[in-house]
Amino acid sequence: MRSGDKLVIFDLETFGLDPISHPIIQFAALAVDDTWEEVESIEAKILFDPSTAEQEALSINGYDPEVWLRQGITGPRAMTAIADFFRRHSTLEKISARTGAPYRIARLCAHNAPFDSGFLAAWFKRAGVFCPAGCYEALDTLALARWLSLANHEDPPKDHKLETLCAWMSIPLEQAHDALADVRATTALARKLFAAIGG
Repeated sequence: MRSGDKLVIFDLETFGLDPISHPIIQFAALAVDDTWEEVESIEAKILFDPSTAEQEALSINGYDPEVWLRQGITGPRAMTAIADFFRRHSTLEKISARTGAPYRIARLCAHNAPFDSGFLAAWFKRAGVFCPAGCYEALDTLALARWLSLANHEDPPKDHKLETLCAWMSIPLEQAHDALADVRATTALARKLFAAIGG
């Protein structure tokens, strides 16, 4: 990364695959500077109606009703906190197509970024709120890992799930499908992949 850049690595959990009808139930993000040092983190468990969810999906995502009851916050409150977090770590420069004025948004990174970014963008769009982050140009550790494993003929991973890649690159993953744990693992993975391509 260039001097002064920041990267916001994020992860979210849902109870379905449709960004239009399935809500985000957990969000976490970690901002790192151009030396990969952690600057700030955020984590939110978002309140939802569990009666509308598939129980199998909730069990995979580590949903605990008692934890959500104690720590959960409403969607609008979570969205405000997340947007403020993005603004604090915005270093990606853009030009407004409408006014021609410059502005900044957060540069995002995720594992399987098209999926998570699609949910994030749809969530803000439904609320009619501007998302100050580059959802549609998020860096994707899954895609980068595919390129790296293609070049590594001797020891490719068996698949490109986050858990598999962390084991492949000797990265600890404490609790898969917990958003903040996944973010910390994705950050370590991104750093190693970036170094592997000469970054």
